[in-house]
Amino acid sequence: MPDLTECARKVHDQWPPQIRDKRVNFDKIKTLLDGTYAAFASSEVAERLAGTPVGTIPPFSFDDRLELLIEPELLQHAEIYFNAARPDRTIALATADYQSIAKPRVEPIDKRAGRGRSGTARSSA
Repeated sequence: MPDLTECARKVHDQWPPQIRDKRVNFDKIKTLLDGTYAAFASSEVAERLAGTPVGTIPPFSFDDRLELLIEPELLQHAEIYFNAARPDRTIALATADYQSIAKPRVEPIDKRAGRGRSGTARSSA
């Protein structure tokens, strides 16, 4: 099996800098979801909500407790990329198809790298 860190780095390096340098703004997520705290979910919680192991979680939700949010700038690109149920495989999906299938909530949730807390968020529900 290939080195997963190297695979992730190759995919990351192909992204344009304006996308590559962004991070999720936890304060924005907390406000949008009317929560009191937003942070990375534990592996256990993420796997339970997504129904798949960490590292293979697709950008879709099959659980009503897991709301999808997407940064509007990502929708300006023809395709989005994500892991295909294996951390060493990536799928490209037309952005319009992704929006039609997943129906994510479009919200400005970004923060440039190097400015405070960043990462992936969860609701305090």
